[in-house]
Amino acid sequence: AMCLFKMGYYDVSMENLSIYGEAYPDSMVVNNLKACNAFMLCNGPTALQELTNSFNEKLRNENDLLRHNTVVFTGGEKALQVLPSLIDKIPEAKLNL
Repeated sequence: AMCLFKMGYYDVSMENLSIYGEAYPDSMVVNNLKACNAFMLCNGPTALQELTNSFNEKLRNENDLLRHNTVVFTGGEKALQVLPSLIDKIPEAKLNL
């Protein structure tokens, strides 16, 4: 599913995630990638809703990748507060700053 996402086949990636997600419904990787696919297929609010439905607020605020993606999905909201501390952890954070 990740390879399909990277190749731009977001809808096919989502189909693969549905199958894998049935076996591992609480997988952080599956649910985060679903949100990323939703961002590419739909929009930021849809992707953010996917994150909100999949992860509790505490985890969304503590996990670096989820914090980064929340900034991206909200169009850069709170970017200056969140992204600088993630530059050494997530390469894309510098690009999104």
